[in-house]
Amino acid sequence: MSASPWSLRLSRLRERWAPGGADACVISSLVNIEYLTGLSASAGLLVQAGEAAWLLLDGRYVTVAREMAAEGRLAPVTIDPVGGPFDAALHACLDRVGAGRVVFEPHHTTVATFERWRALGPAREWV
Repeated sequence: MSASPWSLRLSRLRERWAPGGADACVISSLVNIEYLTGLSASAGLLVQAGEAAWLLLDGRYVTVAREMAAEGRLAPVTIDPVGGPFDAALHACLDRVGAGRVVFEPHHTTVATFERWRALGPAREWV
């Protein structure tokens, strides 16, 4: 049995950022999240650290993501429901994985969002 296209895509993503010494990668572009996981949504974040990945979603998408996962139509990610602001959920996820140095998509992240991320985790290095 061959690996799913999403597993291969997540592996290739890891190969791009991990050699640079980062602890985690944050994907905020919804188009890139869909390409990497199979889920089309209007809100969400993908966090990859080591061999694992978390899909941070609000309640509108948690059920459909779980259904897609059960049917094999979602990348091998942990679905992480977000009950409040995404910025706080992102930092909680990064804290859980011990990410001090984080790669992100500067071309898909607004300055305002980046400033909020930095303010919530001032000791974290964003590259």
